[in-house]
Amino acid sequence: MIKNAFVEKNSEGNIVVRVEDKQLSTFDDYNCALEWAFSIGYRVYKKEPTNDKQRVLG
Repeated sequence: MIKNAFVEKNSEGNIVVRVEDKQLSTFDDYNCALEWAFSIGYRVYKKEPTNDKQRVLG
């Protein structure tokens, strides 16, 4: 089963990857976070705080 991962900025300003409400990893760059989560088999969504859009990477 493919799980969904969400990449977003947390309240501290860090870019985090979350799966099932658990923080897996932090990054300095959105693209690195997206690529990392996708490379280990997650369907990845990017949450953008300014307009609340989600983008599917894979």
